[in-house]
Amino acid sequence: MTLFKDGDGFISKPEFTAFFKPPPPPPTAPAAVGAAGVAPPPPPAAAAAVDPSVEAIMRIEFGALFDAADNNPADGHLNYDEVKSAIIYLSSREGVDVSTREELYFRSYFSLFDENGDGRITRDEFIEGLIHLREREAVVQREKLTLEAFFQQIDRDGNGFLDLSEVLHLVKMKFPMAGTAVAQATLARMDLNADGQVSKDEFVCWGLAHGREYNIFG
Repeated sequence: MTLFKDGDGFISKPEFTAFFKPPPPPPTAPAAVGAAGVAPPPPPAAAAAVDPSVEAIMRIEFGALFDAADNNPADGHLNYDEVKSAIIYLSSREGVDVSTREELYFRSYFSLFDENGDGRITRDEFIEGLIHLREREAVVQREKLTLEAFFQQIDRDGNGFLDLSEVLHLVKMKFPMAGTAVAQATLARMDLNADGQVSKDEFVCWGLAHGREYNIFG
């Protein structure tokens, strides 16, 4: 039995479930009848099989992507153009078109994957690199949610923006003796569009870089 039942090079949830479905239990002998003519109770049911981890699913999918991108399977490596094609395809599946990005964008992926610096990406390097990116994306998403909730706390007037007094309150959490000058400098770094106040999105951008300095993430 193969994972790729429909031959599209990727594994759907039904295909994955069918492949890993445990075999049926062997037939059991008839239960012995006790002295009183009553069959003994059946043994406790076995614990349900544990679902494969998300990481295991990613390894299978990314391995299939490697195979699809490798135009020369005999060498077992991806070159730069093959990695670029794989990233474009993977992003398109997630609704993002990166085909017009600058070469530096794709070179950064290639450098991330190429752990030993030999200019070729092995199957293991490719899979581990993509898993690392997925894990980092999950961390960033959690941090964004934390920052958005924290923004609501320090936006004391609830108008959806931070003014100087609210930024000063934030700064004093780390520097109790800080004054207005420090708050003004911090607000200037947060205020990406220079309108004199800090939106939630601007705060999140700032917090992803500096949130740990202020113990926002605990």
